Amino acid sequence: MEWYEYLSPHTFSGVLTFVGIFTFGVIAHIKVYSSKQHQINFDKDNHLVQ
Repeated sequence: MEWYEYLSPHTFSGVLTFVGIFTFGVIAHIKVYSSKQHQINFDKDNHLVQ
């Protein structure tokens, strides 16, 4: 068995795990940011209504 045959599944799963965590972090950050923006807009609208 060659070294790259041993390495490649482990590297692939490691990269997948990293990409998964990174993607999850980015999505969570975007959701938090957009919900904050939405809350600000909602407050503005609320003040306008009142």
